[in-house]
Amino acid sequence: MFCTYYTYYKDAMIHVPVTIGYDCTPAIRTALQAYPAAQFVHSGNWWAIDPAKRTREVVLDRQLSLANEHTAGFMSMNVQPGNDPMYWINKEGDESHMQACLDNAMFARDELRSRSIDIPMYCALQPSNLSMAEIWFQRAIDAGHQHLCMGVSEFLKSPRHRAEGINRVLQITDAVARLQGKSHASFHLSGLTSYSLLPVVAALGATSTDGSTPVQSALAYGTVFFPGSGKGMRASQMLEQQETLDWSCTCNACKGKDKADIFRVFGDARARVNHNLLIWEELVKQINNDVLRDPARWHEKNKKEMSPASKKTWSLALELLATR
Repeated sequence: MFCTYYTYYKDAMIHVPVTIGYDCTPAIRTALQAYPAAQFVHSGNWWAIDPAKRTREVVLDRQLSLANEHTAGFMSMNVQPGNDPMYWINKEGDESHMQACLDNAMFARDELRSRSIDIPMYCALQPSNLSMAEIWFQRAIDAGHQHLCMGVSEFLKSPRHRAEGINRVLQITDAVARLQGKSHASFHLSGLTSYSLLPVVAALGATSTDGSTPVQSALAYGTVFFPGSGKGMRASQMLEQQETLDWSCTCNACKGKDKADIFRVFGDARARVNHNLLIWEELVKQINNDVLRDPARWHEKNKKEMSPASKKTWSLALELLATR
């Protein structure tokens, strides 16, 4: 089963899987104790946290303080060479951080075992390219790690390098699936909730992702996403263009309502977040029911609605799948 973890939003009308950082606030910690959905505990972003406050011991202790009956997994503390988000291009050949990533994962996994905590620890590695990924994820598997992870948000940030970043993420996801074989293993992509990419990475073997897009875009930019295409548009623009804008949504936030009423309601941030989460979860349902069974058939059925960039992404994915 494929799963996506979202940023926690207290006013969500549905209980969706959520991702939380080890440094989350006490108020959120308390709320999550009673939150009845799967929770994935992130290890915190290296560029935003003082290194002295982000040691593997501190991270693990804080992660464990967040654990409850709904905790689905922890992400081991990942590191990168330096503090450049574009390390995967600017320092592509630098592997100096990879052993530290693996050591952190070994430490965290062994600590969980010593404390008899039966929650998966995801071994988080940060390879820059396919060859590095094949070498280091194989080492992780040889060391007994069944649950693997990679942070990918940096690969998707730069408009200039986004196409190359997507290609590398797809190639690495495919490589990890090949290395893991048909075992009951997991591969988590942290920092990816792109509507158009979720079906692709799931088809290639990712078992889960996490990210903030449907929630943070709605809150920070007023973005509402269109079901089916994943196209985003500001709620204010939708209201201005309602006469000519084609809109068809059957999510529980929109079902049975007039288009004009829906667009007015989207002026409320809560309505935007709830709509976005509902259509994302509908996509996850499609992934589990249709994409994982027959990716090529799902692609053929839906390609007319895809952007040129999405069509290229699917073309690469289908090529990779065809060589297995």
